Formats: sequence, structure tokens, C-alpha cells
Amino acid sequence: MRRLTDLLRNLLGLDDGTITSLSQVENSSQRARWRIALGAGLVLGATAIIVAIVVSTISSLTAESGVPSELLLSSTAPVTALPGEPSNISGEEIFVHVVGAVQNPGLFGVHSGARVIDAVMAAGGLVASADPCGINLASTIHDGQQIVVPATVEGTPGDPALC
Repeated sequence: MRRLTDLLRNLLGLDDGTITSLSQVENSSQRARWRIALGAGLVLGATAIIVAIVVSTISSLTAESGVPSELLLSSTAPVTALPGEPSNISGEEIFVHVVGAVQNPGLFGVHSGARVIDAVMAAGGLVASADPCGINLASTIHDGQQIVVPATVEGTPGDPALC
């Protein structure tokens, strides 16, 4: 056990530095190489861990949230109709209260006959943690309605295949 302790102390440079024999003089250069190799290995390992953490953080920030990108874009102009559907919006303005997982919750004026998607877009679109499956974006809205956009429990979107 003493010999193993002495070997580790020598490799790590914790010995007192006194050389008592010729074999120790020859081994001192070998010990210096081992110290350099051990130090380089530790630095390389720490660098690899730091790089892995940075890459993981960046990839999680840019990961797809599952929410359609057109719903995440801020837009001040409301959507007039869903694709492939004729617009039935009249000129009368109604007010709805949009709360929950949207960029800018609050009270918004939309045209009579508008859809939930129009109000959500007026509120700046969905946030990344929004659950688009938890609300019917195609339903028509009426004056004074409160629209609650739910968020997922863990911040991960619901399965779009289930919507």
C-alpha cells in the first residue's frame, strides 16, 4: 500500500523533490511526462464536458416545440379566415379576453364572426409551452368571451397527431 501511495504522489508531483539515486534521476523525466499527460487528460475531459453542456443547451433552445410556427409568430393583423374557407367576417368589432399561453394576454378587438385563431394571433400567437390541442382554434367567438389557451404540464407540447 505504501508503494502505491508513493507512486501516486510521484506521478501527481506531490513528492518532496529529493533525488537519492540514479534510477530516480532517470525516472524523474518519465514522471514529468506522466504529470503532463495526466494534466492534459484532465483539461481535455473538462473541456469535453463543458462543450457537451453548451451544445445541449443550445440544441434545447432551438428545439422544435411542436407548435406550428405560424402560430408562434407575432402578428398584429388578425387572420381573416382559415385556409380553404370563405371569410364571413363583418365590419362590427367585438371584444374578447385572451389569457393563458399567449405572447401578450389581454383584451383585444376583433371583427364579428372571427375565430379563436384570430384572437390568439391578436395576442401575439402561442408561446412555446402552449398546448394547441387543448383549445379549438377554429371555433367562432362572440363578444365578451374569454379565451383560455392552456399550457402543457411540463412545457412540452401535446401530440399533434391527437389534435
